[in-house]
Amino acid sequence: MQYCPRCKVKIRGEKACCPLCHGSLATIEGENLPPSFPVLKVSRERTVTKLRVLTFLMVLIEIAAVTTVVMVHQMTGELIRSPFFVMIGVFLAWLDILIARYYRNNVISLIEVQAIIGMLCCLVIDSFTSGGLSWSVEWVVPAGLVGLEVIAVCVGHGMGMHLVDYGVYLIIDTILGLLQILPIAIHWNPFPVPAILCIALQLSYVAYAVIFRARDLRNASSKFLNI
Repeated sequence: MQYCPRCKVKIRGEKACCPLCHGSLATIEGENLPPSFPVLKVSRERTVTKLRVLTFLMVLIEIAAVTTVVMVHQMTGELIRSPFFVMIGVFLAWLDILIARYYRNNVISLIEVQAIIGMLCCLVIDSFTSGGLSWSVEWVVPAGLVGLEVIAVCVGHGMGMHLVDYGVYLIIDTILGLLQILPIAIHWNPFPVPAILCIALQLSYVAYAVIFRARDLRNASSKFLNI
């Protein structure tokens, strides 16, 4: 194996000179050879700096919102709610950026995590504004869970993935869908029809997977449970 000390590349065969720089070559034997191509150092300084700036701006806005609430309450005795929604919105935007960066190579995971966080925020906002749970458990959660399963199946088929690759997301969505039985049982869901339809659709797909795709579903379950 020949090696060019100027270009720092290994060259196969017997060459009179380096084909890149036409310089002299050295013959190196042994396992401790330099890499075939130069190793480029990827700097993460710029990315880390951007995240720190975004985090700092998020903290400043949160502090400003809390300060506004306290000042208005001290001057008028009223408790305004709009700054709380600003705080939630800014925090979600910051969290969305972090999630998008972490799951940038996995479209289904990105959509799943963002949608689940969005549904949780809807539950919090609903309980905060309505004094209980109404539109969030009636419409947002059922529609969101059905939409997530449809997106997982469509993206999986579109990207040529097997059920074992995206089946874990279907399992998670089905488990979350079955949890809707709890608010129905304790009468926290004033209009349970969408939730019941959501559970029925999810169980129908589970029945299809068990009957026609049992092996893939078992492999996906093993992957999810790390068996």
